[in-house]
Amino acid sequence: MENPKICHILRLEDGRLMVYLWLRLLLLAGKCNDDGHIYVTKKLPYTIEALSEKLGIGQELCKKTLKVFKELDMIKINKTSILIKGWLHHQNTVGLCEIREYNRLAKRRSRAKQRLEKSVIDMSRTSQECQGTDIDIEKDIDKEREKEMYKEKDASVKPSPSAPKKHRYGAYANVLLSDDEYNELRLRFPDSFSERIERFSEAVERKGYRYRSHYLAIIDWARREDGEPSPQCAAEDSFLGLLREL
Repeated sequence: MENPKICHILRLEDGRLMVYLWLRLLLLAGKCNDDGHIYVTKKLPYTIEALSEKLGIGQELCKKTLKVFKELDMIKINKTSILIKGWLHHQNTVGLCEIREYNRLAKRRSRAKQRLEKSVIDMSRTSQECQGTDIDIEKDIDKEREKEMYKEKDASVKPSPSAPKKHRYGAYANVLLSDDEYNELRLRFPDSFSERIERFSEAVERKGYRYRSHYLAIIDWARREDGEPSPQCAAEDSFLGLLREL
């Protein structure tokens, strides 16, 4: 059964509906937090039936929506997931990495707590059989609890890891790149990555440009030089074209 709120939206222009459904797909990708992939689980992809129910629309409209987004080169449909193209331009990747790392640490603490509780139970059973070791067991339990308290305290103070360390490059040492970003530029521009870094460094020094990510800025500069629009701009232009035709 379709959501009554969605039914109201269906009475509006198709263009506005497509924008709304695109935002819903971005939210689903954000919940999966896996570089733009959308799935139920990593081994269980969405079916048309499941996705249409999740979006609150009919199956035919769901198929039409995915077809339009695919033709606009905004998504890629794989066997195991739906991939949002240009995901780096839609999200704060550093923040998402921190969330993944925080969840990983939270699971580690949960497993440690479960092991501690199991060890306490095992020690209690052993103490019933060996009355002479009660005092030693209680001391061990207190030590384990104390260690766990310190771990929880440290985790609460620093719940997320720091961002990857960035190094300075360029003639003016004003281009900030992590090791992974530097290596990615070498692979992407094997014959010109040094020249591109130097030109970017000189431009930042001359005009005082400010970017949140120098890595993404260098890639965008390269796209503009080659006459290729960024994925986000291409998607927006495609949407504007679609809206003009509707």
